[in-house]
Amino acid sequence: MFSSIAEFPRKIKILMMLLCDVVLLPLALWSAVALRLGTFTPDVSQFWWVFLIIPFVTVPVFIRFGLYRAVVRYMDDKIIYTVIYGVSTSVLMLMAVVVMAKLVALPRSSIIIFWVTAIAYIAASRFVARGLIRTFETRKDRKHNVAIYGAGQAGRQTALALSSGRDFRPVAFFDDNKDLQGATLAGLRVYNPKDALKIMEQKACTQLLLAMPSSSRAVRAEIIRRFEGKDIVLKILPGLGDLVDGKVRVEDIREVGVEDLLGRDPVPPFADLISSCIAGRVVLVTGAGGSIGSELCRQILLNLPTKLVLYERNEYSLYRIEMELTRLYPSHQIVSVLGDVLDQEHLQKIMEKHRVQTVYHAAAYKHVPLVENNADAGILNNVLELSRLRRQRSVKGLKILF
Repeated sequence: MFSSIAEFPRKIKILMMLLCDVVLLPLALWSAVALRLGTFTPDVSQFWWVFLIIPFVTVPVFIRFGLYRAVVRYMDDKIIYTVIYGVSTSVLMLMAVVVMAKLVALPRSSIIIFWVTAIAYIAASRFVARGLIRTFETRKDRKHNVAIYGAGQAGRQTALALSSGRDFRPVAFFDDNKDLQGATLAGLRVYNPKDALKIMEQKACTQLLLAMPSSSRAVRAEIIRRFEGKDIVLKILPGLGDLVDGKVRVEDIREVGVEDLLGRDPVPPFADLISSCIAGRVVLVTGAGGSIGSELCRQILLNLPTKLVLYERNEYSLYRIEMELTRLYPSHQIVSVLGDVLDQEHLQKIMEKHRVQTVYHAAAYKHVPLVENNADAGILNNVLELSRLRRQRSVKGLKILF
């Protein structure tokens, strides 16, 4: 039933929530009066019309505060604040009506009780609906169980994001903080990492997510090594600086890479060196269509060169990087040259024609086993071409970086 309701058009679901509130608000007032008078059958004959007014006073307030804009399936605890603001405003309006109508029969203290019961009924209805929808979606969807290492803010946000998605189901937290061990966060138990393998086996979980973006690379590498050789898929959450507004998204999760095992943080580039070699200068990149050369071109354009010359012998690779850079940086001057770095005369003409000031040589062969098996080609391209480029240093102001 609830699984089919979840597929209804949004307008229908909003109407259902509105009708639910129309029923719950008079019920909350009746409960308040019953509690105040201490009976299940309070006499409300003298102010029965107040029960009819309550929905017409409160529902527009809820609409104004955006209560019906919230998607129940993805609703978080902040909805309580919206309910409190809406009910409080409604109570003030109700008190004004009671005072102006000089309604003596309605106990004044019951209005305060109504404030509490209305908040409880409205908020509870949302959380019950969310729980039922998620329960039926969990049964319907085939989610993969995942444990989360790190019960901090990022870990809790990740658990909530995964619970709302259809790919993963968080089943446990692991954290080195002993104060958190044994606690329940975001509906999940926090365990000692020493028991991780046993707990994951009990919960049929083969994936572990490292949600410790603020920790150093060395700490993450140490944790990763604990699970080496185990039948566990390790995934990692990027730094919070890379996430939009600090909110965790499922698509930001990636598998552990080699760089996560280095045990050190990346070294930032020297801004003054980049500026002196690139900013306001004519830059040439050999092997511009390769994996290293293409990334060099992207980074170079971020530092505002006067002109970027792409030198590449593979036609398709040159075309691909030219199209990408032209689309990303339409205001930059980009020149594509099809040629081989071994053609010294052609390379010399290009450098003189464009008055190149900085050369990034990325055209060297880099795959060690292949170069070892093809030593002649490796020496010709890497060693001899290197010496030829060094001789170009006679050009005034030319910088060559390898």
